[in-house]
Amino acid sequence: LDEMIATGAVRPSKSPWAFPVVLAPKKDGSTRLCVDYRKLNSMTVRDSYPFPSIQEITYTLSDATFFTTLDCSRGYLQIQMHPNDVEKTAFTCHRGLYEFVRMPFGLCNSPSSYQRMMDIVLGDAKHKFALWYLDDVTVFSRSFDEHLEHLRIVLQRMHDAGLTVHPGKIQLATNKIDLLGFVVDNGALKPDPEKLRAILEYPPPRDIKSLQRFLGMIAFYRQFVPHCASISRPLYQLLRKGNKWVWGDNEQRAFEAIREAIAKNASLQLPDLNKPFVLQTDASDYGLGAVLLQEFDSVLRPVAFASHTLLPAERNYSVTEKECLAIVFALKKFDMFLDGARFVIQTDHQALSWLQRLQNPAGRLARWALALQRYDYTIQYKKGSTNTVADALSRAPVPTATPADPEEMQLTAAVRATFDDHWGALVNKNDLRAAQQTDGFCRRVIDTLAGQARGDADSDRQFDCYVLGDDGLLLRYIPSPDDDSPYRIVVPRKLRKSFLRYYHDSALAGHSSGQKTYEKLCHTVTWPGMRQDVFRYARSCTVCQKTKPRGGLPFGVMQSVKSRGPWQIVACDIMGPFPRSPRGNQYLLVVTDHFTKWVELFPLRTLTSKNVWACLLQVFTRFGFAAQLITDGATYFTSKVFADCCDAMGIRHVRTSVYHPQANITERVNRNLKAMLIAHTARHRDWDLKLPEMAFATRTTVNRSTGFTPAYLNFGRELHFPLDNRIRPLPGGPIPSHAQFAGSLRKRLLDATREAREYLDVSRMEQAAQYNKGRRDVHFSVGDLVLKRTHPLSDAARGYTASLANRWDGPYRVTRKSRLSYELEHCTTGAHYGPVHVSELKQFYPADDWPPEVCETPDHDNSPFSSTPPKRRYNLRRQ
Repeated sequence: LDEMIATGAVRPSKSPWAFPVVLAPKKDGSTRLCVDYRKLNSMTVRDSYPFPSIQEITYTLSDATFFTTLDCSRGYLQIQMHPNDVEKTAFTCHRGLYEFVRMPFGLCNSPSSYQRMMDIVLGDAKHKFALWYLDDVTVFSRSFDEHLEHLRIVLQRMHDAGLTVHPGKIQLATNKIDLLGFVVDNGALKPDPEKLRAILEYPPPRDIKSLQRFLGMIAFYRQFVPHCASISRPLYQLLRKGNKWVWGDNEQRAFEAIREAIAKNASLQLPDLNKPFVLQTDASDYGLGAVLLQEFDSVLRPVAFASHTLLPAERNYSVTEKECLAIVFALKKFDMFLDGARFVIQTDHQALSWLQRLQNPAGRLARWALALQRYDYTIQYKKGSTNTVADALSRAPVPTATPADPEEMQLTAAVRATFDDHWGALVNKNDLRAAQQTDGFCRRVIDTLAGQARGDADSDRQFDCYVLGDDGLLLRYIPSPDDDSPYRIVVPRKLRKSFLRYYHDSALAGHSSGQKTYEKLCHTVTWPGMRQDVFRYARSCTVCQKTKPRGGLPFGVMQSVKSRGPWQIVACDIMGPFPRSPRGNQYLLVVTDHFTKWVELFPLRTLTSKNVWACLLQVFTRFGFAAQLITDGATYFTSKVFADCCDAMGIRHVRTSVYHPQANITERVNRNLKAMLIAHTARHRDWDLKLPEMAFATRTTVNRSTGFTPAYLNFGRELHFPLDNRIRPLPGGPIPSHAQFAGSLRKRLLDATREAREYLDVSRMEQAAQYNKGRRDVHFSVGDLVLKRTHPLSDAARGYTASLANRWDGPYRVTRKSRLSYELEHCTTGAHYGPVHVSELKQFYPADDWPPEVCETPDHDNSPFSSTPPKRRYNLRRQ
């Protein structure tokens, strides 16, 4: 303290702030005076200035041979505090109250401020010949002469900035340095021997706390251990909530295996960014493993290891998905090395060799493939027996003769189908000619034209518009002013679906409407009933139904909730999260009476069913238990605890439809409350202090739907404002008896209730008439197939944007219905959803079986133009 006072870092204070002092021991045996600023930090806006990662610092030193490390003397105290904030740093000690004039240790933003200052001082030297992490500065060079020049530049810049260096902590022009808990020596990265010895000598844990300390120690050196996550899995299982502490053989083996692995693999090659990288990945039933390698002296040496324990949901993935997940995990882990570099991924799962060639498949593999498109990589198959990162604890090698996974076959087929749809030849003339010869209708026309089949004269005249081309194809004469040739190829039944797919489904066709698809086909082909087939096919196209808007007016007319008296129907909703207040509150429970519009507000720290019900119980014991409670489908409203409470009190719990907040009156109240909060809350963390005034304002405002204030409909009188007591005269006249007052109050309440009920009825009719102008009254029946509107969220991390996602999901089958809401069951997964408002649904048309069973006649409906054919002739050459 004397030293800081002498240097001007600390001065006596008269601040209203005061924080306690803590003395912390330092490595050199001295002590550091620290102040417990936890309360101050909890109210401070955090500075998010980035810090360099330890990997970023250590891996930059790969080709350096000379190092110097510098430690700034009393680093934080070299930065001046802002005059307005000096008083906030005040601390108490045995000598009185003092405050920091220079930045102290312990403020949450001190590290960010210091890192920013160092970045400004040393600037463009970063990664070229100098690195720094807070007050630790490392200068590195390839030669001694370079090192002297680099050191001169760094020291000059620090001198110009007024920074001083601790002379006892300098390592000058050495070939080996201790850096941030590691040792950099001769192009290799090793753990600090002292820290390594502490791990190797650590006794077997006896309880959860000692196990947590051990795992915290090894976490710093996970990059040295291949498959650390899989090896340490039995230890992390002990930390799971609800698991009993049992230190058995499995745990002891895992404990010893980790210590042995750290001792055995305690060295990594520093990477050379000018050499190509090799990434080896592997997945087991319980974990993922990856190693990044580079070739040095004709030998692949590890640069870094990474591992990950699979979550319960991830353990259910197929083998292919786990292998892909291992690649995704590894690329994200080693992104600082691999982004922008050409590299090879070696994996022991041969099916992944086509991963980078996938085009628009569905499922997790597709999403991962899209996320990895920015990397320049090739996948190389490597047998499990030669894969150095194979998980010896839990993985068996995958034989190369394993039958293809059904999902992989489906995805491969999807890739092939996409290719064919875009560019492949749909059919050739030989296919068409052969299909026409075996098609019943085409065969009959061809035989008639060839004179091999004769019917009556009327029947023969039906085929006058057909001809045979010189290539043997059956054609129909349909003249059109827009086409060069009036002849259309007659498509046999078995090829019609292929033509429909090509002219509707392919990217070249663009999933056009039925009319547009029909117009495209008309220029080339024809068949009996083609118009009906095209329109039916386009309407039942699953892709079109899921991606295109519903069209027309929105579904669902207004259905008002009718309450005939006070506190019969109550609605509630949650607002937030808001900034955590000094009282610990983050959420706001809003309770509204449907009839009187009276509002109750409850700030909450956490959202649980018990907390919400405790607040509702206060309302019900004050105003009476409601017959019906309306909420949304949030978990704290749908839990068994909440349901049991409603059942016990005889309350009918009604949930509003998903994505249809209009059904809950509280949503409108929330908008008004939010506007009040914005208008009256200057300090956002004090939002919960404004709730009593906001509730009063709402209760004393005339509601347009009732014509009364909520207070009058509840109490038969208006609530007084503070100014009323100052300026309004006291009521005169005789004081009524209790019976007289009760009678008068009863009459006022009955009259107000009757009048409010009339107002509400008129208001409901006016609102419904206005609302229904732009709506359609649509209903579905139980058993109908529908699609449900999706509400996706964009995710930049995995390259997913909501604007390109499907608009509809399904199909679903309606299992239960009310007036405007429906319970649904997914037709594929069997999952249940609901209630879903009708505005979120549209009818689904299942695809028909093709070709349709129809009676084919020569009377086509393809063209409005005359079908008068030229004189029949055989072997006609097409123009």
